[in-house]
Amino acid sequence: SNKKEDITVEHHYQVDTQLQELKGRFNEHVVELLILTIALDPKEFFKLV
Repeated sequence: SNKKEDITVEHHYQVDTQLQELKGRFNEHVVELLILTIALDPKEFFKLV
């Protein structure tokens, strides 16, 4: 398989896992706010991870 594709699949899995964890800790409005904030500048989010 393509290495770049593997990284993308792994990345999506990690993001899904993080979202599930957030949903378990916060109510849906807080999670939605976090997602929208990250969408404004995703580069800043990835510096934190």
